[in-house]
Amino acid sequence: LARPVASGLPEVAEKFFHRGDRFAGGDAAQGLRLTTPFGKVVFRAIDHQSTMGAYVGRIAVQDGKGVMADWHYADGADYLPSDAEVRKMRPAD
Repeated sequence: LARPVASGLPEVAEKFFHRGDRFAGGDAAQGLRLTTPFGKVVFRAIDHQSTMGAYVGRIAVQDGKGVMADWHYADGADYLPSDAEVRKMRPAD
């Protein structure tokens, strides 16, 4: 879990902390685009959700060591609701 978080950390820190230690907050993340070792990631402006995916597979033992078998990368964008669905779930104030 630490690896995906750390992969885009410098870019995130640059956006969130501007002017020394002043925190820019969620507005800085809107539409933020990062390139990570896992591919491109976007923090969607509509709901601040990240499109970062995850490796999914089965845990197995091979030669006495834990490994991930039958794995694939699941792109987070494929599992997020559409903009229209977000608008229905989060009506304007």
